[in-house]
Amino acid sequence: VLQLASSKLEEMNDVNISTALHRICRACQGRPDMAQQIKSHADFQRLVRAAEKLLADPKKMAAKCCTVIAWSLASLRIFKASLFGRLAERLAASADLSRCEPYEITNLLWAYAVLCRQRRNLGGELLAAVQALSATLTEILRRASTWKTQVLVSALVSLAVLPWQSSSLPVFISILDELFKRQELTEENARPLKICFEELQKRQKEAYSHITAIICTKFPAFLKFVGGHEQKSALSNRKR
Repeated sequence: VLQLASSKLEEMNDVNISTALHRICRACQGRPDMAQQIKSHADFQRLVRAAEKLLADPKKMAAKCCTVIAWSLASLRIFKASLFGRLAERLAASADLSRCEPYEITNLLWAYAVLCRQRRNLGGELLAAVQALSATLTEILRRASTWKTQVLVSALVSLAVLPWQSSSLPVFISILDELFKRQELTEENARPLKICFEELQKRQKEAYSHITAIICTKFPAFLKFVGGHEQKSALSNRKR
């Protein structure tokens, strides 16, 4: 894939570049040695630069392609500040981001959450861009009540890590309410939700206190579970 992309790089558009990055990332999964070789390969670096160059003109990079690029590079743990800054700026002002599929939104959330974990201090311009994107994504999550449970759980984990917005708290609570309503809080979801609350406690202590106070009255067994005390019977309350 890399060899073909390198030979056709000048002709490649946003779909071609994002697809190439995605396929390379997939090929490297579970193969850390290959991933390391790819990351330092001159042709791969040219491909990444080509993606950044396209971002200079927002009309040449669709939101869907941006989400693929962000996810692919985050999966490879490549966090070029200028590229992630441009991606965030493009998407924060994007009219087509809201038309992306739920999994594309959560892949994007995940990519920037990993960035925030890797770089505690994002720096001025990158921080501003990520904050703007976080605000846009939080607004999209207001309309996420129909998303699949696993996708909602993924969104919550990322939301806890991203720069907190004034709208983050009500959105976080509304997603939790939806999960409680579905009665689908299962063993499978327990670990990511525990991570979510751990991140929230570290990063947003006031919000954590507020949310846990609400949960205490609505679903106390769940709070004990994410706090590390397993309550299997409470979490196996599935719809039949």
